Amino acid sequence: MPYSLPLLYTATQLEEIAGSFYNQLTLSFQGNKTSLPFYKHQIPLVSLLKENERFQVMVFGGTVFKSAILTNNKPRPVIVSTIEVQTPRFTDSNVFLSFIFRHLQKDIRHLAVNFAYPLQPVVENGILDGILIEGAKEHAFSGLIGKKISIEIAEEFKKKYNKEIIISTANDTVCLLLSQLTNANWNNSVAVIIGTGINIAVTLEKPLLVNLESSNFNKFNQTETGKQIDYDSIKPGEQLFEKEVSGAYLFKHFNLCLAKNKIDHPFISTTLQMSEIALQSGFVSEIAQKLLERSASLAACQMAGISLFKKQLGIDSLTFQMEGNLYWQGWNYRDLLNKYLYQLGVGESIQFSKLEHHSIQGAIKLLTGI
Repeated sequence: MPYSLPLLYTATQLEEIAGSFYNQLTLSFQGNKTSLPFYKHQIPLVSLLKENERFQVMVFGGTVFKSAILTNNKPRPVIVSTIEVQTPRFTDSNVFLSFIFRHLQKDIRHLAVNFAYPLQPVVENGILDGILIEGAKEHAFSGLIGKKISIEIAEEFKKKYNKEIIISTANDTVCLLLSQLTNANWNNSVAVIIGTGINIAVTLEKPLLVNLESSNFNKFNQTETGKQIDYDSIKPGEQLFEKEVSGAYLFKHFNLCLAKNKIDHPFISTTLQMSEIALQSGFVSEIAQKLLERSASLAACQMAGISLFKKQLGIDSLTFQMEGNLYWQGWNYRDLLNKYLYQLGVGESIQFSKLEHHSIQGAIKLLTGI
């Protein structure tokens, strides 16, 4: 039996997917319920911190956890120390809270949490918090679903140390958007994360930002391997777009392609391994290349849909702030993304920020304000 490579979407199919994303986004903007949750965030305009106060930032990524201790100096906070470790599998609330308290310093009064999982924003006493909607990226978070992340941590802090702590929590894409957001670039800034997961955040009228939770987009035809991965996942029927595009799942497509073609090659456990295989030659390498190209083409559809949406609001050019290990480290990923943006007719109106988007810097603004 001849080997078969993963199929790419046709130009017509990609145009239809981009159009469907634009339509869903427009309907969400008008207040209709769609596959895009369209969570509006109101960011504080004034600082919660005292001058020279020490505070902490925690960043929960899909695969990497970062923590920083900072001092609220003028004109901007200064990082005193940082750590970076692998994110464990958050099966339940006990695992999550135990992990936090291994890294949380008990002498601080304010904590900002950059959280790479689906959150419904809520404001408590003028402070942004997030209700965990569901697990994602194969983290179940049992016992935390439907709970306010900041409140859960603060209550545990009170139990442990008999002290109060003020915590603000937001999705990682919102924090990425905040990291470089200014008055001058407010209307034309977009944040996109393509890594372990995929998501997009955009601005509305100041001080409103929107987390689209674009991993939930489902108005497209799944691939055969995508259907199998969804069936085997902890959340079948949810985050369908993420299961086709993101680093948490691409290597699983690769393993399914190996099995389908009965190729004698070891299964892999990360998408980074798949990118390394894509650098080689031969049929197995071509499988990896096609999967990465297909991912980039789908990501470009969402970015094209954003461009069309902003254009209807009178904004013709956009600057995308990009983050995520797949975007930065995936084989030819940035070039492929660009290729498909031009194919979809929006390449000329999009530029990519050359500034470093620090996940810590964005979370700082949850406490210092815009």
